[in-house]
Amino acid sequence: MNKYFEYLVVTRCDKKTYKIKFVNFMFLLHLVYFSYIIK
Repeated sequence: MNKYFEYLVVTRCDKKTYKIKFVNFMFLLHLVYFSYIIK
């Protein structure tokens, strides 16, 4: 969870990159989530 908040704090400055990075983060999160389910 800490990395997630760090991530938000770092990306908070620029809204454009924030959107992009947030989408990427959610995408990675779902990949991990689904790979966990498959196992």
